[in-house]
Amino acid sequence: MMLSVLIVDDEPFVRQGIRMIIDWESYGYQITGEAQSALEAIELLKENTYDVIMVDIKMPKMNGLEFIEYVKINITKKVKFIILSGFYEFKYAQQAIRCHVNNYLLKPIQPEELIVTLQSIKVEIERQKKFERSKKEKDKLAIDYYLNSIVASKANGAMNDDLLHLLGDKGEYQYLYVEFDEQEDEWSHLTEEEKKAQVWQTVRRLQLKYEQVSNYIFCNLAKSDGISSIGVVVTPLFYKYLNCQESEFLESLKEALKEISPYRMIYSMGSKVDRIEELIQSYEKAYFAKSRKGNDTVNNLLLQIEQEVNEHYMEELSLKTLSEKYFMNSAYLGQLFKKEYGVFFKDYLNSVRIKKAGKLLLQ
Repeated sequence: MMLSVLIVDDEPFVRQGIRMIIDWESYGYQITGEAQSALEAIELLKENTYDVIMVDIKMPKMNGLEFIEYVKINITKKVKFIILSGFYEFKYAQQAIRCHVNNYLLKPIQPEELIVTLQSIKVEIERQKKFERSKKEKDKLAIDYYLNSIVASKANGAMNDDLLHLLGDKGEYQYLYVEFDEQEDEWSHLTEEEKKAQVWQTVRRLQLKYEQVSNYIFCNLAKSDGISSIGVVVTPLFYKYLNCQESEFLESLKEALKEISPYRMIYSMGSKVDRIEELIQSYEKAYFAKSRKGNDTVNNLLLQIEQEVNEHYMEELSLKTLSEKYFMNSAYLGQLFKKEYGVFFKDYLNSVRIKKAGKLLLQ
């Protein structure tokens, strides 16, 4: 993969000369942007990412060192800088060191010096990317271990704190239980080893498809028969990433899994909880709801109603309007709701409104 370069210099012939001084692609680089001022470069950085920025020290309005400091504070600390200067000045070199920039080239640029600098930067970038990949893999193993510990009621306070730190997220959590349908002929004919392989493969593909929220997708190892289920810890990040409403999320996930796996799956969503250590409650509700006969239709219906309440809690909602919408008897819907949530619908709606109002006051 080519590393991208941005050239920032107020002299057009210098920018053109840098383009032509070496065969950039043969060294693994590609010049993907040019700017004639630091301010123009900042605008480019708002829309694009670069691995390396070559910047002249002396430019009008904002000099190269001021530009470097601005970028590191306000945009990114990952980009590597090469400072260009018409002459060596000790004070500039000192400032460059304070900005943690060690690549300082004098004009006119010598091809050999530029090549050595680029090779050094490439090694540094590859080392950093290797470290980040390794850290990401280790973090994911830890996250999966902690999530499995929570749903197995084996987590402690330190685990919960570590998990929150790794996820970097605080908010609502909802456990989605996904497993392959054991009643399906195609699935039932697979061996145990083939089933395990399918589960792990499906989890991995789902993580790749939903890469930005992959930490919330894991293999739940809690099943007694050794065949894992798929665990999804649903948070508002999913709706943002998928650009969908909360009520649309489950169908979106189902469609994604249909593309990933040819086997039929069963879905069951738990209740929402506010703290990660309470996830066991959401998991248990999802698991036991899945276990009840005829659960799939009822549970999905109640899930839709719960999502509707959370999205439209300020509107006029009642068992009558909801029963008409979902073609059910209002008294029967009220009984189902009371049995599932332990409170009457009106009380549940009021508690959601109070909770949402409290959150708005804290913002």
